Amino acid sequence: MDVAGFAEDGYGQVRQVLQQLVDEGLESGAGVSVTPKGFPATALWEFRLASLGVQAVLWAGFGLLFGHLAERVLEAERARGQVSALVT
Repeated sequence: MDVAGFAEDGYGQVRQVLQQLVDEGLESGAGVSVTPKGFPATALWEFRLASLGVQAVLWAGFGLLFGHLAERVLEAERARGQVSALVT
């Protein structure tokens, strides 16, 4: 078996297992509330919104940091004339 066929089979098996887990989770959790009775919906909504904001700031920071560091490395290589053909 070639590498591409092996990777395709592995992907198919992993996808099938994950699909079964998701299907079982949806069937067993239908109609189940994960919040206690009397928990304010606005607090849950504000928490989810704040979590989304934190994720946006975190990933934007990672992207800016990576971009800055990558630019420094590429500029140094370009100055030495060692830039690969993939980066033009």
